[in-house]
Amino acid sequence: MNEQKRHIWENYLTRQWFAFGKKDEEPYTRDMILNSDGQISNYAAHNESFWQVRDDQLQFLDMNHEITTRFPLPENPCEMVKFILIGDYVLDPSVQHQLMARQLPESLHDLKNGFGNQLDAHFDQASLTVTPLIKKIKTRSRVRVAFILNSVETLPALLPLMKALQEDEAFEAKILVMNKQYYDLNVLPTLDDVTAFLQKQQLICIPVESNYEAALKKLRLWQADFIIRQSQWDGDYPSAFQADHLDWARLIHVPYTITEKMTYAPHHQKGTMLTNDYYLHVWRYYTAEPLYPDEKEAVAASFISQDIFQPVGSMKPR
Repeated sequence: MNEQKRHIWENYLTRQWFAFGKKDEEPYTRDMILNSDGQISNYAAHNESFWQVRDDQLQFLDMNHEITTRFPLPENPCEMVKFILIGDYVLDPSVQHQLMARQLPESLHDLKNGFGNQLDAHFDQASLTVTPLIKKIKTRSRVRVAFILNSVETLPALLPLMKALQEDEAFEAKILVMNKQYYDLNVLPTLDDVTAFLQKQQLICIPVESNYEAALKKLRLWQADFIIRQSQWDGDYPSAFQADHLDWARLIHVPYTITEKMTYAPHHQKGTMLTNDYYLHVWRYYTAEPLYPDEKEAVAASFISQDIFQPVGSMKPR
């Protein structure tokens, strides 16, 4: 393989999300990422741990760096048929694997599809309890998504989503950045660090240093269709941005860890953090994996709806 072809393919492969599985069957995952360091993320499988472009092939490798699947590569990505590569599974010659490039993670398709004609009616109804100035639904050609951020440590879970929205003309995103709170009693100066991180990623943000009520009003005037708040803890935010004040939009939660599976809800000795009252406000919670039976039982015994949980694989980089 010549160096130019290898460079073209490596550049293309690291800029996509992929659906991966057996040919002509339901994919194992719809959110596989081929990282520039040669690791495969968003999909936990021993036989698909690493990748490389060699000998005119995209090769998947296992944990021991042994080749498990070989995808023959055309001269350039434009020659793929329907953005699909078909590869031979080395461990079982009767099996062929299919890798399909996707422009957006599955969560974006949830936002983009199925709601077009419903959004205006939904927010017209939601605006009945707010000021007349907000009641007038603005003309929009794109889906509007707001991020409310206050911590650098867990930003990698949201970074792929923010970048995908930035690159897709169907979406308009606003990124609000503020200091981390502790129940309005203490303020941690995190705004500058978060802003610097986003600037390094070439993402434009709106710093909110004070006047939180005014910022919330402007966000409502902008009429976000979806809001993604970084933390599930209301105490991490000023009161204006607590869950009770965000119910006029569809609230989304993208976790960075699986803490909810390991601890109990506050003041409870059984169950799961997934029954936290915060999730009463959440429209969709993107979990790393399907709920376990005991988690389903705990959710069923609470006012949280099981419908909000959607497994999409871990968003945390490996």
